[in-house]
Amino acid sequence: MKTRNLVLLAILALGGCALPGYEDGRPQPVVVERGSPYPDGSPYETSPRKEPAGSSEEPATRGSAGPGAIPTAPATRPEGGRQLPAAAVALVAQAREHRNAGRLSDAAVTLERALRIAPREPSIYRELAEVRLQEGKTAQAEQFARKGISLAGGEDAEQARLWTVVAECRWAAKDSEGALAAEQKAKELRGRGWGFW
Repeated sequence: MKTRNLVLLAILALGGCALPGYEDGRPQPVVVERGSPYPDGSPYETSPRKEPAGSSEEPATRGSAGPGAIPTAPATRPEGGRQLPAAAVALVAQAREHRNAGRLSDAAVTLERALRIAPREPSIYRELAEVRLQEGKTAQAEQFARKGISLAGGEDAEQARLWTVVAECRWAAKDSEGALAAEQKAKELRGRGWGFW
């Protein structure tokens, strides 16, 4: 019995010396490849992360593996030109999946997380307003849409979309006069654009 235990102990001790990832007695780095953090069909374009001047590493790009491959590359909204963090882009895409599957509360929570990352992004406020409207929370929906309008600045296309959401909220609240005024504002903003509708 003692001999058997000693043999097992010797095997374990010798086996421990030959662990993978250790050469010359020093641990070797482990490289884990990950898939792209961006869902297909994202409406955002990505740009590579810029390394500080003098950095010897290649800039990390979408879906690359190796050091620096964490999805930190900002994304650009085509119509606004502002930079959005990749995490916010991924959360918006995830919220759309929840919404399409009818999980409105999950979509709202996910969009609120996206707003914590990008609190000045009017398109996220619009999406959250649309979810709240679907949930029947018209007052909240209008508040989110109006907050988005205040942040949209000179983006006529986004403002028009937000005013359309305001109009839908007011129609749902049986405020036909307010709904017509919001629709008129959206129409004026669309008229200023270059055929984006």
